[in-house]
Amino acid sequence: MKSDESLLGSLWRVTQSHLERTYIGENSRMNGDPDFEFFSRDYTHSCGGFRYDLENLSRKTEDSESQSIFSWVEALLERHGGAEKGSSEHKDLELNIIRLTAMWGHANGFRIDKHLVYFESIEDDYVVNYIMGEALAEKYGECGVKSDNADLLISNLNGEELGLLIRDDLSLKLKDAGVNVELLSADQYAWLQRIKDGLKDLKKNEISAKNFLIQETEAAKHNQSESGEVHQILITEGSIVHVNLAYVEVEVSIHDHPNGGVVEILGCYCGISGDWSYFHMDNEGNSTISEELDFETQIAEIWDYINQTEVARNALLDIDEEGNIVGLSEEGEIFVEDCFESESDAGIRYSKTASAEYDYIHEIQGKWRLSFSMS
Repeated sequence: MKSDESLLGSLWRVTQSHLERTYIGENSRMNGDPDFEFFSRDYTHSCGGFRYDLENLSRKTEDSESQSIFSWVEALLERHGGAEKGSSEHKDLELNIIRLTAMWGHANGFRIDKHLVYFESIEDDYVVNYIMGEALAEKYGECGVKSDNADLLISNLNGEELGLLIRDDLSLKLKDAGVNVELLSADQYAWLQRIKDGLKDLKKNEISAKNFLIQETEAAKHNQSESGEVHQILITEGSIVHVNLAYVEVEVSIHDHPNGGVVEILGCYCGISGDWSYFHMDNEGNSTISEELDFETQIAEIWDYINQTEVARNALLDIDEEGNIVGLSEEGEIFVEDCFESESDAGIRYSKTASAEYDYIHEIQGKWRLSFSMS
């Protein structure tokens, strides 16, 4: 991290103390799922707000009840000084506070998907590499992997090789191949090469990591739930993305249920006006909108499906370094070209996959915070 360690350390200690006294330990003041939100009158922002959400990675907070993580850094600097607003040091401090917040959240069991989406949008892999390094060190410590040398693996192995190491426990195979602490101490490059050779032999005899993941996912679905394709709806006006929605229909098998089980709708949406949220519809047709999946469901592996819809939704968007939607990605442009359905007199274009239903938009638009609604 490039910022001045003394200033960064001071700002992070303040940030960490607010998070920990709000969510961690017997004296925590919040119940339910943690969400990085807290109040701090001691660090009231210049705009007058003192409620902060460190999961809010947008610089446009005028329509938000909580101030963003960027506003939190501004409030810290307004009190502690040390960096001029808009300077390179200020930007470094912002990035490092976001990194540290995500790493702290990961260590304490928080969901950090919004942070990871932000890091992906700015092409920053620091936190992803850190989490991957921790996972490798925990699994392959006896082979010599530690958190401080895991970056050697991450930088020298390809995605498929890393996928095999993380998904499977190959520690016994690697130890049998002579991968150990002694070899690492003697020659780290020979140690690395022996790992690569071991993975190469393994790949000759087993399915690829990608196919393994597909089979694993399909097996999980057959055991508990089954879903069809991801259905998508994209509503645009020129380069403006009014609605970007993706969902799956999940069939959940339930023993002794009169119909053999239930069907639930699970998805996510967003738009230029904000509101990156999830939506759910149960078997009775009752719909819920939520930022934290706080609804009842029969779906066991719910995050698998949520990730599936988020990936489909986000692939259509061009997102700037601040996490704002600036238009369609190349894939989004192709989606409109291939899936265009109609255009209104006002120039609103409707595109969707073949089986997607507008009925779900009509059902939830009265509850969402998007500025757009279908008539």
